[in-house]
Amino acid sequence: MMESINGLGDKSSHSVKAAPVLEDCCAHAAHCRLHQLHRGQVVDATFHSFSADRIVLHVGPGSNSAMQPECLCCVAFPHQQSLYAFLGCVHKVRDVNGIMEVHFDLPTTLIATNLRRYYRVPVAPVIPRSTLELSLQMPDATMLSVEVLNLSESGAEVNLRSVDDSLPVGTEIQLELQFRDDRIELPAVVRRQHLSRRGLEFALQPCLEARPRLATLQRIVRSVEQVWLKSRKE
Repeated sequence: MMESINGLGDKSSHSVKAAPVLEDCCAHAAHCRLHQLHRGQVVDATFHSFSADRIVLHVGPGSNSAMQPECLCCVAFPHQQSLYAFLGCVHKVRDVNGIMEVHFDLPTTLIATNLRRYYRVPVAPVIPRSTLELSLQMPDATMLSVEVLNLSESGAEVNLRSVDDSLPVGTEIQLELQFRDDRIELPAVVRRQHLSRRGLEFALQPCLEARPRLATLQRIVRSVEQVWLKSRKE
């Protein structure tokens, strides 16, 4: 998502050599996300193998992705304390025992940025909808409760639970987010749309008056992150 919340944490991004990071990710079968730019679809995947000129990812059974050779993708993934990404075209796709194997040419560099600001913490199904509540104000001023799929300090992905064209890309909305004892109201913009899903960018302006709300948002994201990390260890 585009950045709109500034002034808290490290905002810088930089390039790093790709090979050492990707080799380690393959060794640990690390998770990543494939953003298909032509379709606006996001697919979960894992790093599988690494060679001098190729990186191979696995997309598990049940994915409805129609990945094709030459499909332009952004591959994003967390590693240690940073979020990394590279842009590339799919070199080859093949089915191996029901698992989709996706090949990319090995990138020379990766873009790295601070993980805690931009990596979207998975919410569903780890955290019940009744615990993390997000309501958005529709263009007609009615409030709609939605399912939060993932959350970061810069935005969220939500599911409207039905295909609804009333929130197209570019729509400015107001949100109400509540988790445990924390509650915050903040503006947002719809940045991505796919069927019933919406990618929302938070639009708080970096000013002195916004700092309490920014701090509350950070606290909510950190609390959600702790619940998610605990669930992975169990």
